[in-house]
Amino acid sequence: MSCPILAGCGDPPLPPFEPPSESQYSTEKLEVASDFPAELCSGNLALMDAQLRWLEQEAGRELREPTWLMMYPDDATIDACLDLESEPVAGCWDAPVVHTTWGAASHELGHAYAHPVRARPLNLLQEGLAEATEGTVHGRMRGSREKLGDYLFEPVGTNTTVYEAAGHFVRWLLEEYGMTTTLEMYARTRPGMSEAELSAVCEDVLGVAREGLLAGYVTDAKDYYPGVGPFACGQGAEALEWHEDGVSWEGEMSCDDGHSIGRYLANGEVEFWRRWRVEVPVTAMYEVTTSADGGAMTRCLTTPIDEASLPAMVDGLEHDWWGFGPLYRPPGIGTQVPLFQAPILLEAGVYDFWIAERTDEHLLGEYPPASIMYVEAHGARRFASLRA
Repeated sequence: MSCPILAGCGDPPLPPFEPPSESQYSTEKLEVASDFPAELCSGNLALMDAQLRWLEQEAGRELREPTWLMMYPDDATIDACLDLESEPVAGCWDAPVVHTTWGAASHELGHAYAHPVRARPLNLLQEGLAEATEGTVHGRMRGSREKLGDYLFEPVGTNTTVYEAAGHFVRWLLEEYGMTTTLEMYARTRPGMSEAELSAVCEDVLGVAREGLLAGYVTDAKDYYPGVGPFACGQGAEALEWHEDGVSWEGEMSCDDGHSIGRYLANGEVEFWRRWRVEVPVTAMYEVTTSADGGAMTRCLTTPIDEASLPAMVDGLEHDWWGFGPLYRPPGIGTQVPLFQAPILLEAGVYDFWIAERTDEHLLGEYPPASIMYVEAHGARRFASLRA
């Protein structure tokens, strides 16, 4: 039996929609309020809106109502989530409202999007879909993949290992079967179903019984899958075009520029982050410099790949600065060291580069001074001033 994904199979009819609170910010797909006095930046709103539009496009299913979201500062205790979780969390989906800090926003928006498909599917698929679509790289070695069967019918809770397993499995499902088929599988499952019932659903939707599906996952899945969606590395960011020996940007980051992302700290401070996608054309030594308070870079994984084929990390750089996942949740400026003071070897490929400014004057409507970011071939023409 096929299950239409416009409404959850076996779920009671959705109640009439009633706005849960007063909206402070509106986009095409979102109604948003915040739990802090600072302005929520247009870059945050644009990226979250893009996440929902991307999910709609991938699934071929539009949301009937705007998604309501309450944003909290980092490390806040979200009282609305305490009734749903056994310990404090960075975000939760409490229908019909997403309660979240910025770091968990893309994950919780995945829950909000999938809720009309099925309010309570198999928990591993529920958390796995949110993980798989949040924009992060998902890695799982073969030995770990063999344990997935142990997790299929268990509540995920806040177990990081099971979250990672669920995200990698669903990311593989998306790669192999696509979003529409994965959502049909999602819609046909429920907590408490038996192994035989799940096997029948797998055979009906995917054409393979549960045992065959798990065996195929163990043997055929790649160790790493790139992030997908606008939060992912190399996607959803402004592109800087390469000119001669490098790329550069100069300008002011402001909350209303449509690109800068605010990080709202529990102590009331605000950080601005801005991201660019840069395609480095040639493997060579480069100098990466910025006049901003901080910066970070990420080599974007663009295709599924096994551990043995991963490009080498850059020698001498801390892992927090360099990786294959996105830095849309970059570490605080205080945890970083000055950005790359020596030439480094960058392999040809796609990168995300970030710069950051911290401002205590944000509440007064004043913004950081002009900042610049350069990625230049070593020995190329240098700029005299690093501060406008």
